[in-house]
Amino acid sequence: MTSDPRRVIVTGSSAGGLGAAYVAFARPDLFGNVWSQSGAFWRGAEGSNDPPWEWLTQQVRATARKDIRFILDVGALEDHATLGGSGPNFRDANRRFRDALKDKGYELTYCEVPGGNHGEQWWKQRLAYGIVALSATWQRR
Repeated sequence: MTSDPRRVIVTGSSAGGLGAAYVAFARPDLFGNVWSQSGAFWRGAEGSNDPPWEWLTQQVRATARKDIRFILDVGALEDHATLGGSGPNFRDANRRFRDALKDKGYELTYCEVPGGNHGEQWWKQRLAYGIVALSATWQRR
């Protein structure tokens, strides 16, 4: 067990990926590494299905950089509007979140998984990758 946030990973997929990023953003004193798979970064405040869209992206843009590392994956085929066509594009919302993190200088790895879509069969194939990649750098931090 550790109390060093640089050695703690929080992970999730879809709304869980959004939640993992939010928890680390809210509590970087506890969580220093985020592994988000197909994060629902299009969602509004408190994970709602209502505007203003991409609330967490806006929080990242408006707040000073925190000591958090991110690995983000989204399926290349997640190029579709959310909420039955009335919400933001899923993949593009991930790109905008990535760009907000990059603009603030966060340590970040981003991948659009070729052929990937929004489903467990894609997430489970890459789950170990993110955990290994984040934990492999603990000695360098």
